[in-house]
Amino acid sequence: MEGTYTGDTVDGIRQGEGELRFQNGDIYNGSFYQGLRHGAGVFTTENGNVVYDGMWRQSEKHGYGKERWVKSGDYYAGEYQKDSFHGHGVLYRGISQSRFEGSFVKGRKNGHGKMEFGPSTRLKTTKNDSKKEKSETGSCVYEGEWIEGRMHGQGRYTWADSSYYEGSWSEGLINGFGKEFNASKGEFYQGNWKMGLRHGDGAIYHKGTKQSGVWENGKHVKWTSTRASVK
Repeated sequence: MEGTYTGDTVDGIRQGEGELRFQNGDIYNGSFYQGLRHGAGVFTTENGNVVYDGMWRQSEKHGYGKERWVKSGDYYAGEYQKDSFHGHGVLYRGISQSRFEGSFVKGRKNGHGKMEFGPSTRLKTTKNDSKKEKSETGSCVYEGEWIEGRMHGQGRYTWADSSYYEGSWSEGLINGFGKEFNASKGEFYQGNWKMGLRHGDGAIYHKGTKQSGVWENGKHVKWTSTRASVK
């Protein structure tokens, strides 16, 4: 898809600085090399809804750039590779008011990153959990490891009331060994989890005491010790 070009040429080929107006109304202003968008340039879609300002290589977004989507309020600033978010970047979502800063691979969150969730977002606790529950005050934050856009590995999730979970995650769910603090009760649970629910051996810490027990699919099954003081 080509259009009308105005700018520098070398032997009849676009090279240097110029403007390319595509047939569909998209516009590119910036550097060209051997006929391709290459170097610094600004690309604007025909309706002005999407604007990218940054580096290009062989007509693909590549290197550092900034991109915004006017209608949704989304914004990204960071590294690109072959038209995708790739490397360190900051992604803000206007509708959900969420903000992620960290590592991307081929357009998806991968590696270490920090997500500040918007006020209408809640943690999906189990695989079949589809409920929507708004945070009463403020936002929730997750900082830790990601794979393929989901929380996976070691990380800490903090709720708006200062309650938190710190430990192992799998495919976006709490899974493995970890510690949960319930701010309203002043109580800790430390132990095993399965698909977002307490499952297996664990212990409750409350007001200087500890009591061990067993849980199954989120429900307490039995105590395996009496409540005892801990230092």
